[in-house]
Amino acid sequence: MTQSQDLNKSLLQEFNKLMHDQWSFLFEQWPEIPKSKFHRTEIKVVNDIEHVKETVLQRLGHIPVFFFLSVIFATQDYPGPYCNCEKGLLILYQLIKNCSVEQMSRFIPRSSFYDIYRSFYTKQSPNLDKRLSMLLASMFSNIQIRILTAQQNPSMFKHVTLLLDGHDTRVNQTGVDAAKMYSYKFKKSGLRTQVCTDNNGMILFMSKSAPCGDSTDGIMLTKMRLEKHIHKLDCVGLDGGYTQHINKVVEGSDLDLGNFCHPVRKSKGIELSSDEVKYNKLFGSFRSRIESVFGELGSTFERFNNRSVIRTCNSETFNIGG
Repeated sequence: MTQSQDLNKSLLQEFNKLMHDQWSFLFEQWPEIPKSKFHRTEIKVVNDIEHVKETVLQRLGHIPVFFFLSVIFATQDYPGPYCNCEKGLLILYQLIKNCSVEQMSRFIPRSSFYDIYRSFYTKQSPNLDKRLSMLLASMFSNIQIRILTAQQNPSMFKHVTLLLDGHDTRVNQTGVDAAKMYSYKFKKSGLRTQVCTDNNGMILFMSKSAPCGDSTDGIMLTKMRLEKHIHKLDCVGLDGGYTQHINKVVEGSDLDLGNFCHPVRKSKGIELSSDEVKYNKLFGSFRSRIESVFGELGSTFERFNNRSVIRTCNSETFNIGG
């Protein structure tokens, strides 16, 4: 057996273990949610529900939709005389199409959709946020998979298991000064989120989103408590905007400088050598794969493609919806 075949076999074994431990929902019965209220009216039909189903299925596929409806959404009964499953589909449709509450009134009355939206995002906020964070961290990756996958990296980066970068989203948040929200990337208001992926392009954890003007990548890195999210054998690939803050991150934590990989920083008055320039260029090309994750996110969910601004009065709700 060649080294490549041996690596693939080990990866397959690890993925099978992960599926067994984390994906049992695929084989479970559809959850039965006790009604919190008994409506006098019969179950109503959601207008144009076939369009909603077709759009959601086309963008996400069967398994993500089933997972959301059976594991994430189906934790309670939601208000309104509609099928609980179809209420969940409307939540997904809004994320996919970036519709306002008013625009969702083509399917059910505006007030009815807002009640569902508020019940899902606002009332469940603390528990939902924790649960989603836990699922992201455990469902798609583990340290064994990351180390094995890293062996397929370019030769100089076979120790890099994670990539982290800041992602700006066009957001206007009520009550926050425009200068604090200003994104130099968009020349408009926005929220910045630090996003960490593994080498398979799986998002494993994110920071809380913060106003772009007040939150540089490096400052956000120091607040993330990385030691709570990564394994001691992980190595995080970062761009040059983070390098001055790494010492602050490792102080008082279980991490050390070996947990980070970044471009060679130019010293004042000293030019980089040709090898250092080459290294930085190769590293930049390697790190660019995280940008494809952001691009895929934007093509799947119009809410996050930055073609239109998101308006919110609560960054916590944005964090969950993001």
